[in-house]
Amino acid sequence: PLTDVGTDWQKITLNFVPVEPTTRVAIDLAGAANTYFVDDASVTTSDAIITANGGFEWGVGNNFYNWTKTNGATLLTETTTEFRSGGRA
Repeated sequence: PLTDVGTDWQKITLNFVPVEPTTRVAIDLAGAANTYFVDDASVTTSDAIITANGGFEWGVGNNFYNWTKTNGATLLTETTTEFRSGGRA
């Protein structure tokens, strides 16, 4: 687990080998009472980027195309003031 996230934008890289032909990737913030901004997420293979909407730009309001919200879904909201790139995170 990542425990020292800090307050500045930073690149976090996690390498893994999927165990199924279809594998889901989850961003789990561990239910901590805090504010996190996520932007420019990507999943890649050795030769291609395979993430749709990794910049969280596509969607309306608090809904993000190609992303599913589960635990604490009402707390996962868009921001148009804190983002790394584009106009929303």
